Amino acid sequence: MIILFLDFDGVLHPYAPWPHNEHVRSKYFAFLPRLESVLREFPQVHVVVASDWRLHHTLDELRGFFAEDIRERVLGTTAPDMLATDRVGKRQLQAQQYLRDHNLVDVPWIAIDDTPNNYLPDAHLVLCQNMFGPQEEETLRQLIITVLSGEAATPAVS
Repeated sequence: MIILFLDFDGVLHPYAPWPHNEHVRSKYFAFLPRLESVLREFPQVHVVVASDWRLHHTLDELRGFFAEDIRERVLGTTAPDMLATDRVGKRQLQAQQYLRDHNLVDVPWIAIDDTPNNYLPDAHLVLCQNMFGPQEEETLRQLIITVLSGEAATPAVS
């Protein structure tokens, strides 16, 4: 198993502050099919939502954004109680807390985010510079293969 900590804004669609207008809503999850195609190649990868969307939607609603065959692999969300910090690596801290809370500290993990400061330099991070495009797709695919082969050390859970 590999856990994928997933951000939405700036990854699966353009970032836009709340409230969203109709033009922005029409672009929601435009890049999700590309991510889902990678997930279908690797059924051992499960998703945990690390996006701020977890603050506005239930887990069932978040699962509903995904294709039916992927929904069951969306395990949960990181906890919102650590949001107040602006600390570098705050999403990594949230990810590590999720792993501790669910007895998954030995499970390798990967993150997809558009903000490099959300994770520490040792993280297996797919950094999206222009959403989850072809380059990010290939980076994720190669990182999953590397993690599955055991060639990449999993970032420690402290």
